[in-house]
Amino acid sequence: MADPINMRVVSQTDPFASVRVLNDSKDRVALTAEGVMTGSGSDTPTLLLAWSGLGSLVTLTTAQIITGQKTLTAATASTVALVVRGAVTQSSDLLQLQNSAAGVLARVYANGSASFSEQVEISSGTTPVLRITGGSVNSLKGIVFSSLTAADFASERGNQSTGEFRREIGPSVGYGGHHTFYTDTVERLRISPLGDLGIRTTSFGGGVGVVGIANATTAPTTNPSGGGVLYAEAGALKWRGSAGTITTIAAA
Repeated sequence: MADPINMRVVSQTDPFASVRVLNDSKDRVALTAEGVMTGSGSDTPTLLLAWSGLGSLVTLTTAQIITGQKTLTAATASTVALVVRGAVTQSSDLLQLQNSAAGVLARVYANGSASFSEQVEISSGTTPVLRITGGSVNSLKGIVFSSLTAADFASERGNQSTGEFRREIGPSVGYGGHHTFYTDTVERLRISPLGDLGIRTTSFGGGVGVVGIANATTAPTTNPSGGGVLYAEAGALKWRGSAGTITTIAAA
């Protein structure tokens, strides 16, 4: 290791503690503070830097304002580039992002949870693909899905005031949006773009606003309790009641 270079950290009026700059054989630089850096007002030290071996520590001694763009580069691929560590029994936020008027745009609480003032976006490049939206109480808010070719093509949102929960697919008339419901990797139910309801079928015979029911894989063989079972068999619509009576409502 090369000989240390002794330096002084000087404020606008008074010198602070001594700092030693050490260069090792790999031209890595280490700074060690020899003494206590103190001050107040404009003389408050911005950062107290202390390197021990290959590790590093940056301690903010009081509330600090650092201007200009700063870049933190990890020393190695296995090094954590930035750690924000709370004090013992930390109660205030660990991290805040603020606008120029000191309004909090995002924060990380002491327990690790996070909040955002408007919405959260997950993007592909500069294009949002998923947004969690906020807004006033009397409005729909929730999850919005976007894409590079069809912005806001689907959403799941709720309105606290009206109690409505709305699930939408399709950004415009004629888009072809439809809902499907799967269990065990198999489609069981769908709502077509025209509002047809299909139970295990996508065939609606050219109808619009109709219900399609696929033939039962297995027709009921025991009596249901407290109601009945509606099903299709060989193209006929049937009903089996709780007394065991099977009624053909419509022939095939």
